[in-house]
Amino acid sequence: MKQEYQSAYRKLNADPAFRDRLIRTLEEHQEPRRTRPRWMVPVALAACLILLFGLGVPTIKRVLQPIETVSSAPTANEGVILGSDGLYRDSEITNILCLCTDDGGDGNALMLVSVDQRGGGFKLSSFLPSLRVKTSDDREQALSALFQTEKNGDEAVSLIQQNFGLAVDGYLWIDASDMEAAINAIGGLTMELSEEEAAYFALSSSQDSFLEGGFTAGEHTLTGSQALFFTRVRMGTDYDRMIRQQKLAESLLRQIWNDPSSASEFLGALLPKVRTNLSLPTAMEFASELESFPGNFLSTHTVPADDPDAGGGATDDLSAMAQELIAFVYGSNVQQTGVIRGEDGLYRDAQIVNILLWVGAEDSSASSVMLLSFDNTGQALRLVDFAPGLAIQVPVSGEQPIGEVGAEPGSGALLCTAVEETFGVAIDGYVRAGYPQAVEAIDRIGGVPMSAAVEISAALSETSGVDGEVAAGPTVLSGEEIFAALQLWEGSDSNMGNHEVVLLTLMQQTQESEPDALAADLAPLLETDISETDLSSILKDLPDALATVPEICQVPMDFTGQAVDGGILYADLPTCAQGLAQFLYDIQPEEKNSADVIPEEASSVGNTNSNLANGGIAVDGGDGSVYYINAVDNNRIYRWDSVHNTQTALTDGPCLSLNILNGDLYFINQLDGGIYCLPAKWNLTIPISVEKQPHSDLIVTDEFLYYIRGGEIYQRETRPVTDGSNVSEETLLPRVGGNLLDIQWDGGKLYYFVQADESSPDGSPKIAMYHDGGEPDFLFSNDSDASQPYILDGSALYYAENGNIHRATPDGADAVLFTVSDLVLSQYRTQPDGSIINAPAIFPDVESFAVADGTMYLSTNRRLYCVNLRALEEDAVQESITQVLPATGTFENLCLTEESLYFMSDGETGGVYWQTFRMPLSGEYAEGL
Repeated sequence: MKQEYQSAYRKLNADPAFRDRLIRTLEEHQEPRRTRPRWMVPVALAACLILLFGLGVPTIKRVLQPIETVSSAPTANEGVILGSDGLYRDSEITNILCLCTDDGGDGNALMLVSVDQRGGGFKLSSFLPSLRVKTSDDREQALSALFQTEKNGDEAVSLIQQNFGLAVDGYLWIDASDMEAAINAIGGLTMELSEEEAAYFALSSSQDSFLEGGFTAGEHTLTGSQALFFTRVRMGTDYDRMIRQQKLAESLLRQIWNDPSSASEFLGALLPKVRTNLSLPTAMEFASELESFPGNFLSTHTVPADDPDAGGGATDDLSAMAQELIAFVYGSNVQQTGVIRGEDGLYRDAQIVNILLWVGAEDSSASSVMLLSFDNTGQALRLVDFAPGLAIQVPVSGEQPIGEVGAEPGSGALLCTAVEETFGVAIDGYVRAGYPQAVEAIDRIGGVPMSAAVEISAALSETSGVDGEVAAGPTVLSGEEIFAALQLWEGSDSNMGNHEVVLLTLMQQTQESEPDALAADLAPLLETDISETDLSSILKDLPDALATVPEICQVPMDFTGQAVDGGILYADLPTCAQGLAQFLYDIQPEEKNSADVIPEEASSVGNTNSNLANGGIAVDGGDGSVYYINAVDNNRIYRWDSVHNTQTALTDGPCLSLNILNGDLYFINQLDGGIYCLPAKWNLTIPISVEKQPHSDLIVTDEFLYYIRGGEIYQRETRPVTDGSNVSEETLLPRVGGNLLDIQWDGGKLYYFVQADESSPDGSPKIAMYHDGGEPDFLFSNDSDASQPYILDGSALYYAENGNIHRATPDGADAVLFTVSDLVLSQYRTQPDGSIINAPAIFPDVESFAVADGTMYLSTNRRLYCVNLRALEEDAVQESITQVLPATGTFENLCLTEESLYFMSDGETGGVYWQTFRMPLSGEYAEGL
């Protein structure tokens, strides 16, 4: 491990003296004391090197020389995403939180250093220590409280993320006394002081604060003690002190640039004291990325942006401060208002709060499942009423009525997740109340003022559990009475509407109570992730929200038709999701991607599974044309017009995995490994997915594109291809672990093949086939090096193994259809004694095979065969069911179109010259293309 660290630091290009010092430190390094078990010196060394000096002194020279100090950051924001955790992040921007603790408290400093690799510069954001923020348990505290407890960097990171909405990648924590020693180690810090700043030092009675050049404006060399005094002195406000800290940090960077040899002394004194959560691999990866870092700018920002004068910040200002900080770090064009679709695929709007409500009936079933959407911009309320019997997809357990999802105590979070994944809208909180809790909550609010009809009044008076008589006309119904009334209304066409009226009336009734007191009264009754403070805020905002008539929609009734089966309501959920997003956010959203490995059955697929398993070198165009890969012409894509017998080259480079959907041609470009589309209407190639790692195994259906990249399975929603602006986001699909070999499509399902842990009795590795995360559909071995072909066709798996062709079916049967030796020898005449005249040497390997409509085309022993599988299963004579096709050589990529067999072969050249051939299915001849 010591050798690994030494190698890592050499990569930082530190000067020889400093490198030797680091290695010596590592060799003498001992386990840290128990009081600091997590702070490893090597980690701290790497992390601080990265933060302060990039890749060592040579890199400092390259990075800092062109830095221009600017007051604002570049406005570009490409690559910025809103994560599923609600945090903004950019893979090209790294945020490190730096904290400096001063024993007296006056020098406490909190800064965020952002390394912008896209813009090629640094951004420094300083936080006012007296700024008040919210903690995870909804308390208010000043940021300075972080320095008053045991140094917990993770807590500091969490606090910044929670209050300012941007992702923090790590932290560094140092003590002011250690900084003082490090500044002394470099002979002091040279700073340009104004006359006012120089005068500060005259206020100190300490001899250490005496400036050698006098208390005048100009350049001064400060000792470590003087530098800390400069950051501690109480002149002006806390904000002024924060600005001085920022100035000192910038001066320090400048000095190290002007005198690179001082870096060794400074780091040697400071680094062993640093505490960090940056791992060594993370630090080294970051360092390698900084190797070509240009250092175009150094910009600064303060939080808050202006001096609050009073020496602190109000919590009410946090939202504006967060927006300013995000704009500074990620660019002023980052969308922070309005509807945003996050990395998780969910629609959200910072001004709209969605609260999910589940209320139980007396029999523990769901009485109501509703979504209350508060629009703070228009002070409006939207109410979404879900039919409790509506079937939705639930994580782990699968399909389930939405009302049943929240039936178990503690299931509120699961219900939120299921609603989010089904309908694609973000849920900000939930309230779950079983029947007893809901009854008591209604009573504490003061009941529900309702106008009871005569027949309902009589029925309520006779209902068990309801005390006394209920008079007709206006009355206030208790919790039990209102549930009894809802039960009497059960089954009526307006039943969901009755629930909505009850809820809205109850919300009006809450205005009769003091919000804080009512929130304190209700909070213990409800199962919720909403704090008592936030619940009180919601109650306070209700009068404004109810000032206008609330908008109401019912799901699925308002968006799509539905059918009932076994008491469960089924509907077109994607259509409901689109309608719900439009209702809540007034937009026409895109359809939400599903992340299931088992998609719904698609009516169209871009090529047959057999062809795609063979590289997809040919596909029917659907209009009398065929698209194929021309091996002679650098594997370019050609279009053959069978009507006019013309051939046209379509691409410039080698391609594979041809798919045709709605006339659009999808393929993988072998030059860059990217996925592209050639739309039917334009002679323009549109990039769909171009990444650093190449793609393979492209399957296009009318719902999704599936492919492999980097050993994982991804999908993208299939959309009409225009100019490339309509390309959907990709989703990583879950799968069982193991080396991923292949994906195939059969029967409307996506299957994947992985290398299994177990082996066959002969030692050959087994392959497992899955379509979900459960038990494998098939487990088979196809040779000692797992190189023999396998293809799914009609729910059956055909595979070659040690000279045998198998057919495995879902019922567990695995039969040998025939052997390669029998196939080859069936074409030779047998003597009466059973011997074969001129029997050839037979090799058991199968090069390639294709399956379609009960027929298998197979290449082995430099010949091409056609086998009638249906006749073979009927025990027909093998000679009559096998046809030797007129071609010799090595054959690969057997692909079938409606009229022809396409393949690549070296003919008689022994692998020297490969060509694409087309052979009519009648097998009369093979035509080289």
